[in-house]
Amino acid sequence: MSDFWRLAIRNLGRNRRRNIATGIAIALGFAGLILLMGYVQRIEELLRYNSVYLKHIGHLAFYKEEGLDKHSLKPSLYNLSKHERDEIVAYLKSDPNVEIVGSFLKGMGLAGNGCKTVPFVARGVELDVERQIRTRPDLNLSMPEFTQYASGRAPWLEKIDNPVMMSTGLAKLLGKTKTISDFAENSPVSVVDCLADDRMEQIAKDANIQLASGTYAGSFSAIDGELAATFSTGDQQTNNNTLLAPLELLQKLYDTDTVTYVAAFVRDTSKIEQQAQKAEASLRAKGLAVSAYSYLNDDLNDVYTGTINFLMSMAGFISIIVNVVVILSIANSMTLSVIERTREIGTLRAMGFLKSHISSLFVREAILLSLAGLAGGVLIATLTVWGINSSHFMFSPPGVPGTIQFILSPTFLPCFLIALAMFCFTLLATFVTTYKKASQEIVDLLTSVTG
Repeated sequence: MSDFWRLAIRNLGRNRRRNIATGIAIALGFAGLILLMGYVQRIEELLRYNSVYLKHIGHLAFYKEEGLDKHSLKPSLYNLSKHERDEIVAYLKSDPNVEIVGSFLKGMGLAGNGCKTVPFVARGVELDVERQIRTRPDLNLSMPEFTQYASGRAPWLEKIDNPVMMSTGLAKLLGKTKTISDFAENSPVSVVDCLADDRMEQIAKDANIQLASGTYAGSFSAIDGELAATFSTGDQQTNNNTLLAPLELLQKLYDTDTVTYVAAFVRDTSKIEQQAQKAEASLRAKGLAVSAYSYLNDDLNDVYTGTINFLMSMAGFISIIVNVVVILSIANSMTLSVIERTREIGTLRAMGFLKSHISSLFVREAILLSLAGLAGGVLIATLTVWGINSSHFMFSPPGVPGTIQFILSPTFLPCFLIALAMFCFTLLATFVTTYKKASQEIVDLLTSVTG
């Protein structure tokens, strides 16, 4: 250890109370920023998992050209044909970075319980793809409130025709309080007297529902389904009208063999935008008029991108404010130390020390003080995160049906960048403060009455 480092350590002990207060300010400021980033990271993770997996957007989504905007207006024209779907699926399955490939069909219609009908927004899914998504360990660990079914069993476990999954709000509107697993096998469908006072009890005696809609050709279509499970969408706006059904069931309802889009779920998302551009170019080279979107695209996933941009802006503003407070605290401490040690600085200058040597001494003191404060901040944040996550505290965030566990999930890189910024700005403020003082004439330093 050099003599300057030894001297810096001794100097820090000369005014312990001030340095301890400054160190505490650094620790609390850094701990607060770690907790803030942990909250932002947690929200980002929830929104990303919910949109990519549970809403089946995928990391990459392939639509017919202009299909993203126009498929709901004229699906027969802007859906992907069977040939286009097969070509896209084959291309994606040849990519080693792609983990899951699924085809999805969007549509609308009316769901009935024998007495009334309720409008639904449907998404046709391949049950094997749904199984792979719902059984992902990382997804179940991060958001079990949404990945696990609220009632019933997974449709791929039910040996029935036409299994249907409904959002909890839609099932409640239809009075379907039980799923097919709650009834004996081959149990009859109850005949409901819609004028009876106990009609809701009669409706709840089976899991049968009726789906009705217009086909792509313009005719009327209806089909029976069995409620296999209910689930939460994680979004209050969609929790009263969302329906999931096997892809083949919806294709039969709409009398089509097309799909709305093909989604790919990838392993590494670090270059997802480049992967989307490359995939689109490759498919267009094969003569397919398709457009590829990543989950970061505003048009495809506006809720995710809009929320994250807002949260990052808010976190950035708060980080700037906290950094300024911490830097001013360090600068104030070092300024007072410089003023108190003015004649000491003059003595060192008279002995032949350069201005840079004196500044480096104070910078070393700031380094030690900053590192101690940052280490304390890490300790405080770690204990706080552990305490909060271990308490299993449940809360109801705005727009989310039900309650979810409040979890903080800070990650290394953002916290490291915050620490690096605090550290660098602190050293810069210290150097500027001390160098200016050390630049005074030696005689003025030695005769100072504040030293």
